Amino acid sequence: MTATLDLNTLSEPLRAVFQSVLGQLDEAQTLRQTAEAEQRRLTIEVKLLKEAIRLLRLDKYGAK
Repeated sequence: MTATLDLNTLSEPLRAVFQSVLGQLDEAQTLRQTAEAEQRRLTIEVKLLKEAIRLLRLDKYGAK
């Protein structure tokens, strides 16, 4: 069973701290998603560059 927290029942200072923590968690999640997207983009870029190098070598030296 999941407990729910009603922020209106908290004192104002505690509510402010709790909301600040929630905001930081949201920001951290956004940063993590951005980092993961960048990692995926870079992985694809590395694969494309490796393939370009392979094709250049094949063009220069031919098939073995």
